[in-house]
Amino acid sequence: RRRTISTVRSGWGTEKVPERRECCVLGPPRNTQRYQTHRVDDEPGLVHEMRLLARQRPRFGSGRIYRLLMQRGWTVNEKRVQRLWKREHMQGSRKNIASDAFVAVVRMVACVTVLDTRIKCGRTAL
Repeated sequence: RRRTISTVRSGWGTEKVPERRECCVLGPPRNTQRYQTHRVDDEPGLVHEMRLLARQRPRFGSGRIYRLLMQRGWTVNEKRVQRLWKREHMQGSRKNIASDAFVAVVRMVACVTVLDTRIKCGRTAL
């Protein structure tokens, strides 16, 4: 919308159509027309640091990475770290607890089966 108003102003001329009238006709509030974004230039360095920490600690999420960044001297908001974490697709590897439990149960059943067959055959259990 901001671009629309600036396009109208550049096409018709700033003297012919006042900003108040353009905003009234096109819909957006005037304060959004005058708002200037403030981009921070440290974002590439921050993302690089986050990637280094994520490689060192692959199971850490954005919250723990945020705390490590604070310990390393970065002044950054936790929501910003979460937004960059999601944007950069830095989801860490997750340990599949259900799969590990299933493997343990299968091993235990196999062990009991082997012991049971040894006992039935008359061999010693150990």
